[in-house]
Amino acid sequence: EDLAGAGVDDSRRVPRVSTPAGVGCTGKRPQSHAQKRFSRTVLPFIFWSFVGLIYDIFYLGSVSPDLELANYVSMILNASIPTTSVFWFFLPLFAIYLALPLLIYVDDEKKKKVFGYLIFAYLILNLIRNLFGFFGISFPVDLQLIVMGGWLIYPILGWYLSNIELRDIQQRGIYLIGIISFLFTWVGTVISSYKAGSIVNVGSNLLDLPYIIISSSVFLFFKQRFARKSQSERGSKLLVSLSGLTFGVYLIHRFVLNFLVKLLDIQPATWYWPIIGFFLVSGISFLLVALIKRIPLLCRLV
Repeated sequence: EDLAGAGVDDSRRVPRVSTPAGVGCTGKRPQSHAQKRFSRTVLPFIFWSFVGLIYDIFYLGSVSPDLELANYVSMILNASIPTTSVFWFFLPLFAIYLALPLLIYVDDEKKKKVFGYLIFAYLILNLIRNLFGFFGISFPVDLQLIVMGGWLIYPILGWYLSNIELRDIQQRGIYLIGIISFLFTWVGTVISSYKAGSIVNVGSNLLDLPYIIISSSVFLFFKQRFARKSQSERGSKLLVSLSGLTFGVYLIHRFVLNFLVKLLDIQPATWYWPIIGFFLVSGISFLLVALIKRIPLLCRLV
């Protein structure tokens, strides 16, 4: 049962990759993101966190109604409300927006060299730290790339992958390494969970080398596919329509998920629910966001 649970839990790695891959997109046009994205994310974060708090108190009953105001404010600011716990993504995102001048004011002619060096140094240190951990060696805590703190690796990597030309063989090589990294984390989780008798996630840190490689592969894959589709007018319109809904889907999908689980008395740990639930929740969420987009004022919150 624990082994099956490990397999189900690890199947959720695929949608999780969308988070760092999405953060990587902030590096494609850093100046426009610095000026617009901050204001377009803070208000939805606060609004839907408050809705999530009310939702969890009165519908799910997962949050006590007897807490002090400071506790509720802390839960919102730290994205610790159960339904909106996925909003943890906003916190490193806001930190990235504050650091975006690093991307904006580096001279365009020097960006490739500077960012290429930062990416290389970060990945090497990441690899060495993991190897040291594997052999039981303590890695110096202070030996880190300070200018690449937090999630800054992803927008820098996103800019770099968006502005370099890769040959087909290089792209396939990145895809292959990404697949190997995914299999490594998946198989490692299953084996480790089997030995421990409980779920043990291997390589689950989104800032560790396996996830950086997987996210880079996903980012590059969709970059190439979207570039081809955007060449046709029909494909371009479809991409614009979908891209305008994805942020809203991210904001409300947990509301839909928890509502269905409670309404239909679903056991989320079953092997089939992550597959069926993904399409069901996504479909309903897309429809709801498309509807909200048509409502004045509310359209600004998705």
